[in-house]
Amino acid sequence: MKKIYLTILGISLISILSLGLNDSFKNQAINVGDGGGAPARPDYFLQTHNNSYNSNL
Repeated sequence: MKKIYLTILGISLISILSLGLNDSFKNQAINVGDGGGAPARPDYFLQTHNNSYNSNL
């Protein structure tokens, strides 16, 4: 009886840990690129918001 209990307990702990690790990796993959960061075109802000810069083009 004790072996069955320990087997069930071990399987449940392993499954809980594996599901928890799987979810954490999935969330990490989803959150890639959500930090803002630098714009793809650094001159975009100057082109759209600075009239003296636009007149030189």
